Amino acid sequence: MKCNNIITACMFGNLSISHKDMPVTLKCTMESRYMQLFLMLLYYNKKGITKKNLIESLYEEKVGAVDNALRIVVHRLRKLIKESELPDGEYVVVEGDRYYLTKSIRIELDTDHFIQAVKKAAKEENKEKEAGFLREACRIYQGDFLREYQGEIWVEIENGRFQKIYSEVSRRLADKLWCFKEYGELEELAEKNSRIFPFEDWQFVRIEAFLAEGRKKEAAHIYEETLKMFQEEFGVGIPDDTIRKFEDVGNRIFEGQDPKELIESAIKKDVNEGGAYYCSYLSFMDCCHVMKRIAERNRYVLTMLVCYVVERDKDSTAQDIYEKGEESSYLLRQAIHCSLRKEDLYTKYGAGTFMILMVGITEDDDFLKVFQRIEKHFNRIKNNRKLKIQYKVYPINW
Repeated sequence: MKCNNIITACMFGNLSISHKDMPVTLKCTMESRYMQLFLMLLYYNKKGITKKNLIESLYEEKVGAVDNALRIVVHRLRKLIKESELPDGEYVVVEGDRYYLTKSIRIELDTDHFIQAVKKAAKEENKEKEAGFLREACRIYQGDFLREYQGEIWVEIENGRFQKIYSEVSRRLADKLWCFKEYGELEELAEKNSRIFPFEDWQFVRIEAFLAEGRKKEAAHIYEETLKMFQEEFGVGIPDDTIRKFEDVGNRIFEGQDPKELIESAIKKDVNEGGAYYCSYLSFMDCCHVMKRIAERNRYVLTMLVCYVVERDKDSTAQDIYEKGEESSYLLRQAIHCSLRKEDLYTKYGAGTFMILMVGITEDDDFLKVFQRIEKHFNRIKNNRKLKIQYKVYPINW
């Protein structure tokens, strides 16, 4: 077998298959059984995959003559491979009860290289060489296993296994980089992992790496972006240990900084912003406490107006529509921002729910007018007729 006669496949992140540096594609849809069968045979080519496992993966309901159906899919797949850029050879080889993609052509997978690097790191006693193998494993892992096929049971199982291995490997590498004081490389690793695992603590590792290098401005930027992301995702439900991490790194980020620079930055940031002012939930509550004290002194009333998205003709809350995505939250936020005054303050409380602090309004008609302005904007930009918004009024000091 010639050394250049190799089929190469990258299955971490975006799928790519090539032969002699030329991309390989099959003339079928990504969701078809032909593609599913091809990917399973490609992935399990070393050990093969049993007929039983193939049938269970391809025909979940197991109705009718699945044996015959599998034979038809195999026959069609062979024709698709023949029409593709893959080299001539025997494909979809059956030996006993096991199926292989090919026995005559070498197949190299990034998943195999990843596992090999992990095993070498586990056996290596030299710390620098061990770190080298860990680096190699982390370099190979570029995201979810067969990302485009998430939802297929066999893909989900393998993806979970690889995620666990990579998480452990990258933690080990991070510890090594701390010991070697390789803060730049540590920041790069943490940045990558923050994209793969956005709600783990890798953003804090990034911040720590920046602080170790004395780069407080970069650390402050990541701090603000991470706090915003967590608050928009979890609302009031940010875990206590995560809040403590924010407090800890926040104290170290802003310690020793010139307040003038921070004040000027905040003023410049807001000078050109129009519409109501959005802030994180924790900042919103702090503002409410201050406004309540000011209101008591100046004798004006505060009211909380809560707007939330529901499905038309259904008794469902915003949480019920959360699984459909947070598009409704985005739309409602835009509607509130455009409908209220620049001095008005609002925040996201949960999926599809926003709290608005109202000053000096107590009449039902006035609340209705505010809501109607928001509703008008919301209806103008929404693309789902079933969605509508409702509101509730909560007096604060009257």
